Amino acid sequence: ELSFILFLVSLIVLSIHFRRLTFIEKKITWKHLILFVIFVIPYFEILNIRSILNPEITRTKGIIEMLSGDILTWHWWFLNHYIDADGVIVSFVGKNILLYYLYNGVLLLAVLIFGFVRLAKNKLKIGIYLLPPLLYFAYFFLVAEFFPRIGLAFLPTRAWIHLILPVVILLVLVVEIIEKNSLKIKFLPPVLIGLILIGYSGTLYVAKTNIKEIDRAELPGVKFIEHNLEPNALILSSQDNIDLVSVYANRDKYIQIPVTSTLDISSFKQLVKATLLKASKDQIIPIQDQIIQTLEFYQNHTLVDKQISVIQDEKDQIIKAENSDNNPVYFLFSYHKLDALNTANQDRQTSADLLNRNVYAHLGYPIVYDDSKVLIIKIR
Repeated sequence: ELSFILFLVSLIVLSIHFRRLTFIEKKITWKHLILFVIFVIPYFEILNIRSILNPEITRTKGIIEMLSGDILTWHWWFLNHYIDADGVIVSFVGKNILLYYLYNGVLLLAVLIFGFVRLAKNKLKIGIYLLPPLLYFAYFFLVAEFFPRIGLAFLPTRAWIHLILPVVILLVLVVEIIEKNSLKIKFLPPVLIGLILIGYSGTLYVAKTNIKEIDRAELPGVKFIEHNLEPNALILSSQDNIDLVSVYANRDKYIQIPVTSTLDISSFKQLVKATLLKASKDQIIPIQDQIIQTLEFYQNHTLVDKQISVIQDEKDQIIKAENSDNNPVYFLFSYHKLDALNTANQDRQTSADLLNRNVYAHLGYPIVYDDSKVLIIKIR
């Protein structure tokens, strides 16, 4: 949906070129316009442009209504309490806000701004070819930095990825203008080389430390689960370790228990007891009726809408209980996930259970595995 801006940018640029060719260079005449219309109209019908544009028009109207309403408030700092459009907490606390901008390429943006300042100071003109990346940059800058400050929740992290792409293009074009005009900036070459080295080293650093599901350091713990725990063992975890257990350790009994506060022995036992009680009962999930939506096809060179519905009788899907008195029960906790780069994000701190880092090893349960990266305690 965000990439729809590419269409808008192209449309604006085409309009500007059309104006130049029509009114300035006078290369386009009414004959060209008639020929253009003759060719374009069939494509509007074939591609069903109206069905493509209608959702975007509706979305645009909704944004305008929100902007014109009184529900918007201004926040200079938003990353410390930011919840995106999907309801996910993507807040960054304290100095981690600086890391957020460094990670997303703010140094590159700073060099670009300096380049534009020098061009303006030396009264050097920039070409119209800079307009597409400038428009693209402007849109995603609004998405990343302005809209969140007035309460419109999008995805600032992903928006910054889109934002930096045109920054790279613009920086190349600005450097080209500087070179063509023999504008000497002594420190520019080493700065650009430094940014390239930072990019390479940053890529390696992020690849090594941006842990979400599993990391190489957790593999010994994975092997222990696979080869040493009972085949019917039920594994609990307060983290998102389902792939670690089910995919890499090849175990099919895993339950993630949500933890949002600091635990003690009593609260942990209550949490485990409630989890095991729920897991000892078959889960019944109703299967709702299924409907195939509208299909469009051509018949005798005419576009036909046909509604086809497939109704399925409502049934109950039964998921067998994961827990019984015969299942050994273990609790898994990865210390290594807490040292990842992405735990600067508040949502990741919750899913990695940062609050209870020093709790689980001291609850009094037998420790069956602990290599300072992965902890496994036996509950039953």
